[in-house]
Amino acid sequence: MYVNRIGVAAHEKTVELFEEASQNAQDPDVKALATEALPKLREHLQMAQALDAKQKRE
Repeated sequence: MYVNRIGVAAHEKTVELFEEASQNAQDPDVKALATEALPKLREHLQMAQALDAKQKRE
């Protein structure tokens, strides 16, 4: 239920917010943190999408 209703959408929104911060943040520390976190957040999004796809097949 979590994956279907919240999981993928929440991860997509988080990636979107961090991408925006990595490009547009005025504070260099915020920009660096967002840029550094993006690869792991994208990985988590892919995992959530894979889990969602698996549940839809079952």
